[in-house]
Amino acid sequence: MSSSYPYVLSIIIPVYGVEDYIEACITSLLPQLSSEVECIIVDDGCKDRSIEILEAYLATHSSQANIRIIHQENQGLSMARNNGYAVAKGQYIAYLDSDDYVEPHFLARILEVIRQTPEVELIHFNALMENKQYGTKPLVLAEQTGLVYADTDYLKRVFLKNYWYTWLRVYNRKLLKDFQFPPNHFYEDMLSIPFLYRKGLIIYEIAEPLFRYRYRADSITNGEIKPEHIKSLEYGLSLYRDKLENPYFQILYEHLILALFERNLKLGFAIYSKFLYRIHHDLDYLQDKLQHLNREKRLMLQYPKLFYWYKNWLSSRRSIF
Repeated sequence: MSSSYPYVLSIIIPVYGVEDYIEACITSLLPQLSSEVECIIVDDGCKDRSIEILEAYLATHSSQANIRIIHQENQGLSMARNNGYAVAKGQYIAYLDSDDYVEPHFLARILEVIRQTPEVELIHFNALMENKQYGTKPLVLAEQTGLVYADTDYLKRVFLKNYWYTWLRVYNRKLLKDFQFPPNHFYEDMLSIPFLYRKGLIIYEIAEPLFRYRYRADSITNGEIKPEHIKSLEYGLSLYRDKLENPYFQILYEHLILALFERNLKLGFAIYSKFLYRIHHDLDYLQDKLQHLNREKRLMLQYPKLFYWYKNWLSSRRSIF
């Protein structure tokens, strides 16, 4: 390991409003820490007991110099990650959401890969998604275990999976040069992580779950639809609209349009009509690229206003009778 990096790995954990989850998160990780790994906890201006619980846990366990808590005014997840990265001293970087937790062999497996393949730029692994209603199901990003040199077909498969969770990867610091999560936007993973992928990227895949992701109905991704959420998705659409010469970015562009439809269909018709006006050029572009979509999605994109009434009026009348 290069002497310019005191640690092999830095783990960055933004913390905000997770007093019910933070102890499980930190309990899963800290016993795995070694002198090769530092943990940077970013207090994003917490207003609940999250930091108090965290500090109480640390006070009752053996102190380690490689655990740091930094504080900032509330600036959101992107800036918490960016500010954590700014002080990180590891050659590799991992991010952990503070309402999730890791498997007992998480760090051992990651460090093993780094030692065996020091040229690796990105590490993929899998996770288990926990849902109170439906139980646990696998979230599979890595289909095999071993080294991969990304080509167009591989990149297409990654983009089709559409798993842009920041925590589902470990990053070589060199890959993050000039990289930042976008401030003041939601869905920051989807708006940034895809830009790290290119042909020739050296990836090590670990085809086993190393992470436990809690599916929360009140999260940004799954909760109430707000104008700022739609604004962030449309910002993403503008980013990927400029990348349409790449076949894998076309996949993400299409996914964003479908995600925007999903959300706008749940809003009033006036808001929906304005949305259609803003993306009418995108709909024109997609008209001859719909063959692989199911019938309902094709109808949605070909006849968007009629589809709105089908979903919001006819469907509701059918449910009455």
